[in-house]
Amino acid sequence: MSIGLQFYSIKCYNDALKYFLRSEHIKAGISASNLYHIGDCLKRNGQIDESIEYFKKAITVPVRNRFDYKGYSESRKMLASVGYTEEELNRISPKKV
Repeated sequence: MSIGLQFYSIKCYNDALKYFLRSEHIKAGISASNLYHIGDCLKRNGQIDESIEYFKKAITVPVRNRFDYKGYSESRKMLASVGYTEEELNRISPKKV
């Protein structure tokens, strides 16, 4: 994931996406932060529907550290920005962080 973050930080979203997806393939659903970054890269590449699916996944995995918390929080914000209500978000992710 760290190589992905390097590409992400310099706005090379296609390259970053490859590394984030590789990380997800190795350990699926382990990091809300990684899932958020996949969703954000997809969104920035115009793949809105696919990005929404990753944002949804990001709010369902356990938050283990501050990076995951940020991924969780940002994913909720992204979903809210496309019209998900607080009630819908709570149904997707019933546990409060």
